[in-house]
Amino acid sequence: MARPVLPISPDHPAILGMIALLAGGMVCWYGWRRRRGRVDATYALKRVSPALLAAVTVTVAGLSIVLSEADNALQTVLPPPRWLAEFFERLVSGQQSVWGSVFALVVAAPFAEEPIFRGLMLRGFVTRYPAWVAVLGTALLFGIAHMNPWQFVGAVTFGLVAGWWVLRSGSLVPAIWGHAFGNGLPSITQALGIEVRGYTSGALHIVQFQPLWFDVMGVALVGVGLWLTTRRTARAATAASPPA
Repeated sequence: MARPVLPISPDHPAILGMIALLAGGMVCWYGWRRRRGRVDATYALKRVSPALLAAVTVTVAGLSIVLSEADNALQTVLPPPRWLAEFFERLVSGQQSVWGSVFALVVAAPFAEEPIFRGLMLRGFVTRYPAWVAVLGTALLFGIAHMNPWQFVGAVTFGLVAGWWVLRSGSLVPAIWGHAFGNGLPSITQALGIEVRGYTSGALHIVQFQPLWFDVMGVALVGVGLWLTTRRTARAATAASPPA
């Protein structure tokens, strides 16, 4: 008897996104039940200024360039297995479903991961340890959770910056926005037809390094973005206290 043909495969990006949201929601619910108290004390979603979100956007744009070059360097000494490279190629390029990939990367991943790592975990850590230890600890756990060395460096770096955003602003919104924008950048560059050697080439291509001017621009964008963030957020009081 012929096997039934499923209307959507189990590895479809929309399915993966739904699983991520469900799993993340269950962890957040369980964590909140254990902590008790007000939900917004653990998962702070207070509004932030458009200027702060603009600063986050600039920072993430720069980070994407810097981390892309770091990934190029890593792949020259430790190439990823073909199955993993093909998986990311399909997911990022939207080969199975463009909207499914956008949902999984831009919606599901930020809303499933940020409340856990920059909400539940960071809130718990910062009540027991100095702020820098809390940010570093949650960033390392975020990197480990990706379970592969090719995402570890990028995840830890983003985790450090995102934790800093949350402590300075008292809100998860900058972290969620930055995560979503960073994950959506490959689709944005593809839609705009932007081609930069070593940056927009797919994971299955031969590794190439980016132009020097592009790397310098990435570092400059990170610096400007972080500087703008410090000007748009509260200072010592927020940086020393947990999100509320």
